[in-house]
Amino acid sequence: MSQPFTLRFARLEDHDALGMVMFRAVREGDSPYSEAQRAAWMPKAKSRSGMV
Repeated sequence: MSQPFTLRFARLEDHDALGMVMFRAVREGDSPYSEAQRAAWMPKAKSRSGMV
């Protein structure tokens, strides 16, 4: 049986995890795009330490 969950706006402390989700969504698994295209779009996972 599934568990209930609550949606909320992302907070600053979510930034690293969301960056990894985006990175893995682009770079892993089957894709119609070449590895070079995916690497150009998302060269590395974004993190809070990379924020200006």
